[in-house]
Amino acid sequence: MPSVLLPGVNGRDPVSERALVGAFRSALEGHELVESPAGPVRASLSALGRHADAVVLAGCDLFAGTSYGPAMAAALTSPVHGPVTKGSNRFRRPLALVGVSAGVPMRPSERWAARRLVRRADLVLLSDGDSASRLAGAGVPSPMRVAADPAWLSLVPASSGPVSTRSVLVALDANVEQSVKLELFLGLNELGAQGVRVDLLPWAGLGTSDFAFAERLALDLRAQGRLADIIPPAGDLAGVTESMAEPGAVVALRYRAIHAAAAAGVPVVGIAVENRIRALTRRLGQVCLPRAEFGASLASTVLNAADSSAPSPAVVKEEVARAEAGLALLRLVLEHGDLETADLEGLPLAPDPWL
Repeated sequence: MPSVLLPGVNGRDPVSERALVGAFRSALEGHELVESPAGPVRASLSALGRHADAVVLAGCDLFAGTSYGPAMAAALTSPVHGPVTKGSNRFRRPLALVGVSAGVPMRPSERWAARRLVRRADLVLLSDGDSASRLAGAGVPSPMRVAADPAWLSLVPASSGPVSTRSVLVALDANVEQSVKLELFLGLNELGAQGVRVDLLPWAGLGTSDFAFAERLALDLRAQGRLADIIPPAGDLAGVTESMAEPGAVVALRYRAIHAAAAAGVPVVGIAVENRIRALTRRLGQVCLPRAEFGASLASTVLNAADSSAPSPAVVKEEVARAEAGLALLRLVLEHGDLETADLEGLPLAPDPWL
């Protein structure tokens, strides 16, 4: 059975990890999936890459960390995985980048990594057009194909429940800057002053920095006389979706919290702590606030969102269809099929090649 290495899916975000692995397991039936362990990227790839038949980097922000992208590029373009330049696949393992994004700012080392990774890859499918524009600006050959995050394929629509416009669920990320945490408190405190209950979801689960953040935030809000509760972590994207079926709106500091809210049919207010959050909320017709000084406008934005439309089922269906098309194309590459015969109509090019 051919094996596929999934580097970067290593427990830093267990909810997303389970969603991605589940999507790939369903799409790549007949392939053994190998998840790289937590630890230095280059070390884990060196240890596992020799025994994998292919490498798939999926559903992540390539440049979310100061050394993640460059380390990944150095590892995946090393002699273990084959030469940098494209050529015959006979002597090297296929490499695919599927549903990945690229944030900003891009350091010089990250620009180098982007060019090196794309040159080495047999398949590049980005999660959004904004990432394509940033990569093109870094000197990566364009246009590039835009698919969608594979995690869309792990979603199950939530069972309908009573929607309370007087509550908001907040998907937390403890890794954001202290200034973002302060703005979040200010905005949630104002919501609480208007009688809105605040439900805090520690995204990464019990015993994590997210849970500690939720406890501290709940204490601070209660000290102001606000209603604030901590929602038990669900552990997977389906469970998160169910937990989002009741509140009137979701505040998303986590990228895939937007996916879950869309499946639950609940309006979303994104906080742009990642560029892909801004891109996805825009595609879904939802609101995204800048990461700086959003506290003063959060309460009014959430209340307006609760009275507005949730992501359209038709738009969500388009995301799912593009994710399916991307994974079908990946399977073709892994099985050494002919890309020239593939149906690429549902995977648009970005930046627009005609501009």
